[in-house]
Amino acid sequence: LSLWTNKPREAREWARKIVDAYPREKTAYYSLAATDWAVAFPAIMAARKAAGLRPDNPFLPDSPTRATLRDQYGPTIDEGIRMLDSAIKIDPDYFDAMAYMNLLYRLRALVAQNLADSTANLKEADEWVKKALAAKPKYHRDLSPLAPPLPPPPPPPPPKQ
Repeated sequence: LSLWTNKPREAREWARKIVDAYPREKTAYYSLAATDWAVAFPAIMAARKAAGLRPDNPFLPDSPTRATLRDQYGPTIDEGIRMLDSAIKIDPDYFDAMAYMNLLYRLRALVAQNLADSTANLKEADEWVKKALAAKPKYHRDLSPLAPPLPPPPPPPPPKQ
């Protein structure tokens, strides 16, 4: 709920509590990683927009901006990657975690120290996309056909006036 009401930092604290309470539950780690991404994504995308980057340009050109964002959000991105790694160790076919791994590596590429590091992070992101695509059909085969479908997410809150 904290994440859906645009309180990602509060959501991170709740997700940490869930990881502590359920250390063998893959979705606990996934939830924390998703909130890590939600904390870092807006600021990094704002910097990307301010730099006027095209969608196919995965590297912020301004070194001081990258350094500031890396200092501020690098530990959050790294935590997300560690949490997803934990989730994937619990379930090696957890395609949702693999898909988020891709997203976190793409954020890391935008704020990398240099172009070589950015390229390496993009290569890693692409590998996670391949792994997720390979795991998704297998994951769906393992789901019980009797399991009810998940309900749709709640609508966004009304705009503040």
